[in-house]
Amino acid sequence: LPISFGEAMVRRIVLVNSGESLWCAEDMACGWSDVDLSEKGKKQALEAGRLFKEIGCKFDIVFTSKLRRAVNTAFIALMEADNVNVQLINSWRLNDCHHGKLEGMPASEVVKLYGKASRGYGEVAPAVDEDDERHPNEDPLYASVPPAALPAAESEK
Repeated sequence: LPISFGEAMVRRIVLVNSGESLWCAEDMACGWSDVDLSEKGKKQALEAGRLFKEIGCKFDIVFTSKLRRAVNTAFIALMEADNVNVQLINSWRLNDCHHGKLEGMPASEVVKLYGKASRGYGEVAPAVDEDDERHPNEDPLYASVPPAALPAAESEK
């Protein structure tokens, strides 16, 4: 992607994770749950934007997940970087992995139920049922996604 650094035009891809979410601040798994940024997460997004501005980094296009913590991180960073004329594309394919039944659970509760706070890289969390509010099938954000593509749980693989 073309990004201008001062006078030179080079192609770079810059990866930025979302700032800390309200649930992460409470040591809870977010996954596909649409949780907003914590105050710390907003400050992290501001700092990213400040750094982009400091080095003269201008973006032509930005991709985020559909989740508000990712979208808000991008908006805050871009505003702080004074880089507002940017094409912003949201895709569900960039969402965090779906943590199934672990979403919204405090890590201490996960340890009580499963013996450890997180699963291994290739392990899939226990899936949520289709009628569970954590399943994305009824979420308007994913109305255009084929139902068979919507996960009930995923591994990080």
